[in-house]
Amino acid sequence: MRRSSPWAVAGFVFVIGGVIVGCDDKQDVPPAVLQAQQNPVPATRPMPTTQELLTGAKKRLRLPEFPVSLDVPPSWGLQSLANGEIFTVNGQGSSGDFDIQLVQQSQLVPKTQPETMLAAAKKELAAKPHPINRAELHELGPVKVVEVRSISNAFVNGKLPAEVEGDILVDPGNRNVAPGVQTTTRGIVNPHMVKWTFTLFVPAREDKLSVRALTFMRLGLHDYEKDKDFLEQLMKSMKYEE
Repeated sequence: MRRSSPWAVAGFVFVIGGVIVGCDDKQDVPPAVLQAQQNPVPATRPMPTTQELLTGAKKRLRLPEFPVSLDVPPSWGLQSLANGEIFTVNGQGSSGDFDIQLVQQSQLVPKTQPETMLAAAKKELAAKPHPINRAELHELGPVKVVEVRSISNAFVNGKLPAEVEGDILVDPGNRNVAPGVQTTTRGIVNPHMVKWTFTLFVPAREDKLSVRALTFMRLGLHDYEKDKDFLEQLMKSMKYEE
């Protein structure tokens, strides 16, 4: 356990001592301490544990414009983007926040498309072997679902390159970065990422199907591995809704 320095402890006792004896000379208290007392930092909500995610309460979330629903933790919900044109399902896992983007395809496809897509996915995964790979066809009532999961990084000589640490550009949208300022930090320059998509083929008219997809956004391999049991439970809860 990391030990506090004697100076830090002494400073702490001084401030608390000032409060106890009722010192009314504010000059004796450092300005930074006074400001912190007047503007306390809000408590950060702790990350849920894997056990809490797996066994905790769930709610049924119907996906807009999708004939399916998911069982999600109570804190999870829907977010609307681009003036309602894009929706995401988002919430907190034990490793951080997860976002699942909902996409609708306007063009109808033939009834043979699910099998064609599955065959192409299996061929692609064979060229990028990894333990997380999956290409399966599920049926939810009249809806056919093609699930494809793989590593999105390019392979080198048939293998996934090792992650490398280096300087990376901080996201310009980060609230801790001043507008117009570019800054870097140390991190993984080639993080291993997971592409995980559920493509829904919904009967439309005659021999045609409409297409919708649920895709995990910015899903890192380390985050997936930490929360895989919960994420598997989440996606297996998908049910057809008329």
